[in-house]
Amino acid sequence: MKSRGSVGTVNTSIATPLGLFSIALSDEIIVEALFGAVNQLRIQGSFAKEVSGINSYISGYFEGELNSLSKIEVEIADSNFTGSLYRQLQKIPAGSVLSYQELAERSGSIGANRAAGSACAKNKIPLLIPCHRVIKSDGSLGRYAFGADRKKWLLEHEGYLAS
Repeated sequence: MKSRGSVGTVNTSIATPLGLFSIALSDEIIVEALFGAVNQLRIQGSFAKEVSGINSYISGYFEGELNSLSKIEVEIADSNFTGSLYRQLQKIPAGSVLSYQELAERSGSIGANRAAGSACAKNKIPLLIPCHRVIKSDGSLGRYAFGADRKKWLLEHEGYLAS
């Protein structure tokens, strides 16, 4: 993780097939994101229409360049379990999924399925830390903070689910 300087926080929104996707950046590192308007972000800063190519990477993802999101730097919490879990989430390639159980195991906490689910629910950088790629052990999709329909759409878009 890059250390923060003094550039300040910048907010931007990108139109997507799932509605607006808004992000907050500090020194070109994404620190928060959500599906919704920029004023819904907890971290507020100056508004910019385009930010260092990040808008084009996110648009590229929705246009079918599924690996474009990996070019964007995000801030990952340093706590042992959550940080490890978020790093494992970033390793799940588009079109693939893990169960909450597998995610917990890969994060070094065998049996911490519920904790993995809770960490996914609290993910403040969805899509870029792809918690939508985690499903239940029985194969059902499970929950998603921005709605089951969005999770289903993202998994169809990535080719995991047939549309």
